[in-house]
Order: sequence, then structure tokens, then C-alpha cells
Amino acid sequence: MKYSLIDNRLLNILDFKKGLGLIPTIVQDQNNTVLMLAYSSEESLKNTILTRKATYFSRSRNKLWIKGEESGNSQEVKRIYYDCDNDSLLFKVEQIGYACHKGTYSCFLDKDFSLNVLYDIINNRIENSTVEESYTKRLAEDDNLLLSKIKEECLEVINFTDRDNLIWEIADLTYFILVLMATQKINLSEIINELRRRNK
Repeated sequence: MKYSLIDNRLLNILDFKKGLGLIPTIVQDQNNTVLMLAYSSEESLKNTILTRKATYFSRSRNKLWIKGEESGNSQEVKRIYYDCDNDSLLFKVEQIGYACHKGTYSCFLDKDFSLNVLYDIINNRIENSTVEESYTKRLAEDDNLLLSKIKEECLEVINFTDRDNLIWEIADLTYFILVLMATQKINLSEIINELRRRNK
């Protein structure tokens, strides 16, 4: 596997003729999870290089498509690799939301659930849903409602009845805190870094 800077020199290296104008493109996130397989044409690759937004060629629709243009589940391309035969590509991307059209993080396997995954889901719903469609969006649009829910859940955590109830209430509180973080553009990594700083 060879590494290439994301620039137009790549267009002169690749062998588009072998695949009748299309090059198979494997897509991975920055944690090396394989997300999907798509196809790049010379034109789609030019747009990817220009915008850093993953752009592919749809064989079924016979046209270019920018990942996430309609769904909001976009991919920001961080690195591009090409193989030893110059006829396959690997995009390393920052995945926003889901990669698969069926609603899973990956077309090959669903990503293990984590707070980071939940945070991405929350952000996706805030950015791409209406208040009628999503309770998360409604919370994000109404500061008073969100803060009142956080206060309510704090009291329920304090007044837990047993271990199972405490787990339930902490999960509720965590969700509302993550919504607040998303509205304030605070990433989980910033919280981890602050905790790490305090641990010194």
C-alpha cells in the first residue's frame, strides 16, 4: 500500500482504464474500521481532492454522489492510499453519522457501541432532523427544556432506589449531558483531557 498526499498528482498515477473508468475505493475511519466499498471515477476523485468531501461514482444512478449530501452522514477525507497496481484506493475518513444506507455505522459490521458512537448519533440528529422527528433535536432547540431535564435526572440519580434503578437513571442523565455537550460543541475528548489534566 502506497501513501499519497491528497492532490492532483494522484490522478496521473492511477490506472482508470483497467476498471473501465472506475476504481474500487475502500473506506476506513481513523480507527481502521472498514466502513464501505465504493467506486471512484476520475471526476469524483477530482472533487474529493478539491473539497476533501468523499465523492464517489454511483453505478446504479450513473452519476457522481457526495457522501452525506442528502443524509448528512458525510465523510471528510483525511488520507488517500493507492495499491501496488495503482488500480485501487483506500480513503481514510472522519465519518459523521452512519456510513451504511441501512443505518449502521459500517456496511460490513456495526461499530461497537460507545459514548463516542452515541455522541455522533446525537450530533447527527441535531443537524439533520426536525423537532417533530427527533426528541434530541427538540432538546437542542429548547435550552430551558434541556436544563430542566438535566436537573430532573440529577435528582433521580440522587434518589435512586436500587442498583438497577441507579444504572437506569445514570444512563438517562448521561444522554442529556451529551445533548448539552453537543449543543455547546464540546467533544468527549475535551472532557477526557480535562480529567487527565486533573489526574497529574
